[in-house]
Amino acid sequence: MNKPTSFGKCNLVLLSPFSDLRKISWYENSDDLSLDGNGLFTSYIRYNSDSSKNFIGGLAIHNYSDGYVFSDNTFQVGGWLLYSLKLNKKLTIKPGIYYNSEFFSDFFLPLLGLDWRPKPNLKVFGVLPRLLVAEQRLSDSWYAGLRFRAFITSYRLSENDNAYIKFQDRQLTLFIEKYFFKNIVVSLQGGVSIDRELKARNSSISSSVDFRNTSPLLKGGVYYRFRTD
Repeated sequence: MNKPTSFGKCNLVLLSPFSDLRKISWYENSDDLSLDGNGLFTSYIRYNSDSSKNFIGGLAIHNYSDGYVFSDNTFQVGGWLLYSLKLNKKLTIKPGIYYNSEFFSDFFLPLLGLDWRPKPNLKVFGVLPRLLVAEQRLSDSWYAGLRFRAFITSYRLSENDNAYIKFQDRQLTLFIEKYFFKNIVVSLQGGVSIDRELKARNSSISSSVDFRNTSPLLKGGVYYRFRTD
């Protein structure tokens, strides 16, 4: 869920609380392991009246652990900076950088945001290398397209202070979405998870376990979303 709040003429704060749950099995007959994440993303947007140059900054505080464990060493802090440059009426780029205090190390990632509208009902947008979406507007309430998403997340294991799981995935999906009541959207995605990777470290699972696979992917959800177009 995203909740925007405006103050002044050219300032916007966006609050995005989140919660997710993953269940994984290392082996065919092993018990499921629950990996839980929850937290709050806070974004600040400073924009010019002509929208030619905008500044976007953010701060994230989140908890990643197994079984909804909350302690001093299960929290992570991160942030990002983007500077938006409108090159012409159809194309905006957003160079920047991302940081997060992952359990495996301090993690830095260069970013390049993109907002390209080659046609009135078609737009390509995202922040590389994390997200890229090609979206076609089919009607006032129906949208469809192609989405690429990549992410790296680490979860603290409660068995000791140094144990963690590193989870990395790359997802390529087709999607179709229906908007209800302006901000409520029902989404269905189908595609493939490419070379999904799990690593356990300093754990009784093993001192060094790697698991990789590529598999079909089906996702559905109901979201509260604010569109800017």
